[in-house]
Amino acid sequence: MGEIMIAAALDVLSGDPPDRLHPVWWLGRLISWLEAVTYRFDGGFAGGMALAAGSLAVSLACVVVVLASSRLAGRKARLIAGALVIYSTISFRTLTRTALDIEALLDANRLHDARSRLLALVGRDLDDLTVEEATRATVESVAENTSDGVIAPLFYAALGGPVCAALYRTVNTLDSMVGYDNERYSSFGTASAKIDDLLNLVPARLTAIAMLAAGAVLGRDPWRALGVMRRDAPGHKSPNAGWPEGAMAGLLRVRLGGVSLYGGREVPCAELGDALEPIEPAKISEAVRLSTVTCALALVTLAFVRARTHRRSR
Repeated sequence: MGEIMIAAALDVLSGDPPDRLHPVWWLGRLISWLEAVTYRFDGGFAGGMALAAGSLAVSLACVVVVLASSRLAGRKARLIAGALVIYSTISFRTLTRTALDIEALLDANRLHDARSRLLALVGRDLDDLTVEEATRATVESVAENTSDGVIAPLFYAALGGPVCAALYRTVNTLDSMVGYDNERYSSFGTASAKIDDLLNLVPARLTAIAMLAAGAVLGRDPWRALGVMRRDAPGHKSPNAGWPEGAMAGLLRVRLGGVSLYGGREVPCAELGDALEPIEPAKISEAVRLSTVTCALALVTLAFVRARTHRRSR
């Protein structure tokens, strides 16, 4: 568990490293290169499977080599190497800092700059977003990425160490790059999207539960939010994203979801929550507070469970 705690501390203190020092940046370049090669031979499901298999093989081989090499230098080196691998898979500080930057830009009536900043969080079309739509997109991203960018990799790190955390991050990166329902990726990206859905089944629901607990800590109504989540999450086009987004919508008393533009095409999504309060920029900082407490509760819970499991296995 020491690896996980060190990794979490590194992320909170420093956020993501610069692109060229970030393993996920290099992973993205690898995926882009492999995509060009595999798509040329087969732009369908088989080509997408080859892309996923190749990306996982190279990514996990690199992690195994790093961990094996560090083991030769002693226990402390192995601990540090494992922590750095896990650190590269989580992104709490960058997520929350980006969200708060967007809120500040919206408050300053710099909508164009806010849209540009939002590019770091979402893949939808941004050119015509209103203040309300930009706020909604940011809150949705904070909710979803609390799961995808923090709790899921920590969950897999607790389950199987740095290798499992790296496996999850590789699959999640694949999904973010090719897991789209459009002309190019509707078949080619299916394998990556389905594997990502499978790996997020448990973490997304754990995130939603932790978020409800965080809402109780912050004085919100978790029971009403639970009802909203159970009512609306199953209607989301993603089998997983609707759970943390539904919990967030219920706790903030706002409505999320609805129609968004992707590649100039309207893509409807189930509405989550009830519009009891306006979705204005201040809701972003509320979402960040919920995300922060959610991640803290999840980290403490994982540490407790891991410690109990370790004690019983001795």
